[in-house]
Amino acid sequence: MVLRSNMSIALVGIPDVPDDPLECAVYLRNIIIALTTDGGSEVGYKIARQKLLNEPSAKQLLPPFVRRSNDAVSVKADLMTVASGSGSWALRRNHVSAAFRPLLAFLESGGGAADQTISEGLSTYDAPAVQAYWTKALERRLSDPEGAVTAASTLLEEVCKHIIEDSGGIWEEKWNIPKLYSEVARY
Repeated sequence: MVLRSNMSIALVGIPDVPDDPLECAVYLRNIIIALTTDGGSEVGYKIARQKLLNEPSAKQLLPPFVRRSNDAVSVKADLMTVASGSGSWALRRNHVSAAFRPLLAFLESGGGAADQTISEGLSTYDAPAVQAYWTKALERRLSDPEGAVTAASTLLEEVCKHIIEDSGGIWEEKWNIPKLYSEVARY
């Protein structure tokens, strides 16, 4: 139903989901927590999820159960695998909160200046390993800096290997990053 008043249009029953990625992530987390106890908004979930999926750097850090659950029923079913039965709502709520920490920490820090550019550039590779290492590096940079460096190093190796293969070259398993990079520089 659409209400018209003085040239403004408001959709009745459609939640006002924040546009700011941080506020949207908090909104989505809170809806999911409400879903763990049979509350929450199906429409709000779908809108907030889509807004965050449209943000390349946020998309990478969305909890996996959000990325694969396109509606409230799916996310509830996914969360039931965490815990079910009496008192399980608290375990599911804690699971949701923990799963959102990397995304919220990233958004609160303002993210890295190059995160979106790198995410967009890496999205051109249809290689799950490349995306997985980038996601791992982003997720770990605040909680596990050494793990983030390791993931970033592996990411660099994967990208170099793909460039070599895309250029018709062949790489050897024993090659380290300097050797891979020098081979890429030839192309």
